[in-house]
Amino acid sequence: NAEYMGRNIPTSPTFGSAMLLIVLLLNPWAAIDATWSSTSGVTVSSGTITKTGAAGWNAGTLSDVQITATGTSFRGFRFTLSQAQAALYVGFTSDTSGNWQQFVNNRQTIGFIFDTYQRVSVFQSGNTKLYRSGYQSGDVFEMFITSAGVVQFRRNSFVIEQGSVLATTTFPMRMKVEMYTTGSVISNVQFLNDTDIQAAEKSVANGESVVWTGLAVSGGATLSANGGIEKAITGSAWNMGAALSSQTISNAKSIVRGISFLVTRDVKAMTVGLVNRDRMLSSIGSLLDEVLFGFSLQVDGRLVAIDQGTSRQNIGVYGAGTRLELLINAMGYLEYYCDGVQIYYSTTTVDNYYPLYASFKGYTQQAAISNVVFTTASVSGVGYTLPSDNSAIRFVAYDTTAFTISGTTVTRIGSTQWRSISAGTFITSSLLSGSGSVNGIDFVVSSNNLRRFIGFSRLNSDTIDAYGGSSMTNVNTFLHGIYLDTTRRVAIRDVFGKGYFGGYQGGDKFSIRFYNGRFWYLRNGFLIYQSQPVNPLDLPLIPRIAMYDLSNSLTGLVWVQNNTLPASLVSLQQSPGENITWTGYDTTKITFSGSNVLSFAAGGYVASQVWIWNFDSALKGFELVKDSFSGRSEVGFTIVNGDSGASEPTYNFGFILNNDGWVYVRDGGFSNFRPRMFDDGNVFRLLLNPTTKKFEYYRNYELIYTSKQAITESSFPLMMIAHCTHATVLRNFRWMGSSDFNMTSFNLVPLSPVKWFGRGQAASYVSSSFSIDPVYGSVIRIYRSYDGNRRSVSSNDFLTLNQKVRGVRFRVTANNIQINVGLVP
Repeated sequence: NAEYMGRNIPTSPTFGSAMLLIVLLLNPWAAIDATWSSTSGVTVSSGTITKTGAAGWNAGTLSDVQITATGTSFRGFRFTLSQAQAALYVGFTSDTSGNWQQFVNNRQTIGFIFDTYQRVSVFQSGNTKLYRSGYQSGDVFEMFITSAGVVQFRRNSFVIEQGSVLATTTFPMRMKVEMYTTGSVISNVQFLNDTDIQAAEKSVANGESVVWTGLAVSGGATLSANGGIEKAITGSAWNMGAALSSQTISNAKSIVRGISFLVTRDVKAMTVGLVNRDRMLSSIGSLLDEVLFGFSLQVDGRLVAIDQGTSRQNIGVYGAGTRLELLINAMGYLEYYCDGVQIYYSTTTVDNYYPLYASFKGYTQQAAISNVVFTTASVSGVGYTLPSDNSAIRFVAYDTTAFTISGTTVTRIGSTQWRSISAGTFITSSLLSGSGSVNGIDFVVSSNNLRRFIGFSRLNSDTIDAYGGSSMTNVNTFLHGIYLDTTRRVAIRDVFGKGYFGGYQGGDKFSIRFYNGRFWYLRNGFLIYQSQPVNPLDLPLIPRIAMYDLSNSLTGLVWVQNNTLPASLVSLQQSPGENITWTGYDTTKITFSGSNVLSFAAGGYVASQVWIWNFDSALKGFELVKDSFSGRSEVGFTIVNGDSGASEPTYNFGFILNNDGWVYVRDGGFSNFRPRMFDDGNVFRLLLNPTTKKFEYYRNYELIYTSKQAITESSFPLMMIAHCTHATVLRNFRWMGSSDFNMTSFNLVPLSPVKWFGRGQAASYVSSSFSIDPVYGSVIRIYRSYDGNRRSVSSNDFLTLNQKVRGVRFRVTANNIQINVGLVP
């Protein structure tokens, strides 16, 4: 007879026992005989249920006593499966019809499903979770409602599944047994009370050693004190199965928050981490698994983060004695630690993965870990701490054959290829709220013409290669940062590549500061770029350095504690009429001489130190003089945090002074319009009209073009840049203000000669195609040899509606010619 188990009853009468017996008879804590009803095709005797009828879903029994609600005294059962390769069902049901067929279609049923392949599935509310475990004769199974109101399924005290919260409409419920295979037997049927369940749910203690179970323990691994485990099977292969902890981190309220362990030997491949039932694969009587969150230790000494069952990135290196830890933080994310320093965090919470087990799988023989314990915090006692101002950046888990570190200096050694290194401290979300103690990093470039990248990556980036690799050829592995190339150019990465923003030379000091929700990039105290607003979801951000060339070094690598902009940037202001000051240029390609004269070599870039920040800025644009006809040059404004994706900053608005004599206009980045030609000494202005919010383009004080679309506040800040693909000279750069819009155009006088300009070298010039008389405006075509191509010139002036001049007249002075004369917009 199955019995409901309760508190002890006195074996002999004592004083007050009569009253006690009366109370117990009315109390569900009492031990009473279990009775069964609706029995068909089975026999029940002393807690043993046996099928006697023919095979088929045609036999079973129901308990008489009901579970009326969660929190009642009797909330589950325990039984022993006494026969292997049997098909049967054992569970709870609110269906009392005694129908022994197709129980899996009944949404009022929840329980174990055993099949003849010795597999265990679980079933709840019409959903079957297949193959949660194997089984064999003698296994003990439990099913009960936890203190949290969910149903938990166990095999040999090992949780194989945790169901959902039971709705109150599900009650009352009874224990139901359905059997298919003739001779199926379950024995030792016992009902579990609060005391039994509280003992089963006993929390794991902080510092408690992991107790290993699973296939590996039965022959694939050797166990030692304090949770130690070592692969015993010979050969380098995944052939030992998995060792799983008998304890679990059961839910988000568990006292313990993770595991901590020591690596026993160098260069032994293994995986160690946390796993839940959905990652476990079942076979007959055994359990295998894949790590859900954890570490993959590689034979070459690398550490790889495993996140949601996927190898996400290399996060450092390990050796004998390295302590690794996994900790669930207050928000439910997993933090990965190496010797007390956080080096990674998970991309998702673990809320949907409880219960979690510790897991170990060895690949290399003698792969081993020791001192494996459950913990509430970092055993190393270091953990994440904010750095202090001007403190050296601490780098962890790096390849010592590729880098040397001395104080605040990092130097590249070894062989020529990309290698990278990561800091052990990172910028967190507290920085966005202004409560962070640091807001950026400073460093000094000690050499020229060497490739390196300095910046920030997501702590859980899945593309960064901490141990090196070809992925570093492109800078896509960094979220924000500065790339210095072999031609002394400074490229910026702001989620995407933004192109080049000036040059550099040895001794330059760079800063990457976080202020007002953005990263600010400075060279020698002057601003060269401002990022887009940083997405809080990208945090935490960790400093990383990647270097390609040997003898490559950075010095003065320090954290900066300052939630304001550098004083040099705040105080740097200019007014309309002042010469433009420059930063970020390569002195081998750009030289200054005289009064604001810039001489460019091919490929030279230069950027303004001062920017236009908004429509209210006193600065509205710039003016310059094209001093040399030769050489293609481009000048204009770039939207600093615009997305160019190009190898140079996008000239969103500006002039292209081409070496064929044409002036091209940049408008929104496009350059397919040629409104004018130019000549030596021409003056160019680009002004932002604060009323129309459009750019106005001037040549020799005449308006020649207006941008098609008005810009918005999101287009700011605007930085002036200049670039030349051929040697040339630009001079007299000045800032312009509101008063500079009041320019007078050429006043055309009726019957005055037309002034021409085109490909030439002076106002009165002779080219290979034309000779021009500047006094009378006549044009004579000169043929040195007929090449079959047309040649053309344009007037220096143009007609507008407010002018007295309404057209042009001319005289043909030769016969048998082919000529087009007219007006073009």
